[in-house]
Amino acid sequence: MHVSKLFIVGAIVTAAEAFTCARELFGQCYFVDGNPVGKQQRCAIKCENKFGHVNCVCPDYYPKNDKGWPYSGKHECIPVGAYNGRHKCY
Repeated sequence: MHVSKLFIVGAIVTAAEAFTCARELFGQCYFVDGNPVGKQQRCAIKCENKFGHVNCVCPDYYPKNDKGWPYSGKHECIPVGAYNGRHKCY
């Protein structure tokens, strides 16, 4: 398999983690930090505007440190007030 085909397959897998929210909402992603076991950290993301909704994609790992906390698969839509008061993923 050529490198270009591997890159495309990887991009498709990442896109599968996307979730949608109503317009004017933002996304919130949860990450497992492991201390104590099961404790989760969260951060807010801006989402891409689509037709009538926004498309949100959580990063694979918590981007605010170098500890490699993985994305837990949990996410939710949040209003602008919650987004403004939350740590940003990016």
